[in-house]
Amino acid sequence: MTINSIELKLVALLEEASWPWRLPSLATLSADGPQQRSLVLRRFNPKKWELVFFTDFRSTKIKELQKDPRASLHFYDSEKQLQLRLKGIINIEHQSPASREALAEIPIDRRGDYQSGLAPGEVLSDISETSGTKAEANFALLRFQTKSLDYLEINRVGHRRLKAEYIVEAWTNWTIIQA
Repeated sequence: MTINSIELKLVALLEEASWPWRLPSLATLSADGPQQRSLVLRRFNPKKWELVFFTDFRSTKIKELQKDPRASLHFYDSEKQLQLRLKGIINIEHQSPASREALAEIPIDRRGDYQSGLAPGEVLSDISETSGTKAEANFALLRFQTKSLDYLEINRVGHRRLKAEYIVEAWTNWTIIQA
């Protein structure tokens, strides 16, 4: 397997974004230490290695990313025994032309996640508290710009790991490691 074939394989998996590649874990840094949660991959731009996610602007992850935009993503396919870890920077777009365009692509009847009167994680005292705001006020687009990758193929004969850095729309410093 060549470096080019691995890159093409990863691009295909991320562009297709089917299970389990559609639901990576996002790790951010908080005052209490690392935090992880699952996100839904909405888009992938292979030329820039940019991944796009949607979230509620009032969520804790937004506050964490505003303080420190460094983050990592973890993808794992248990059937194929493949792991991909990406490190990068997240840019938050809230009430921007791009975020408005992304929100417009979501069917009106599916915008409920962004229309709650309470922020994610707030305690409900009454179920009726969940309605009340316009989705545009709460919707945010997260753009993850990849800076490095760590790809691992798990195999009984011998694991194979590949690491690389992404600089100016090109992968550099490829390292293949027998893990």
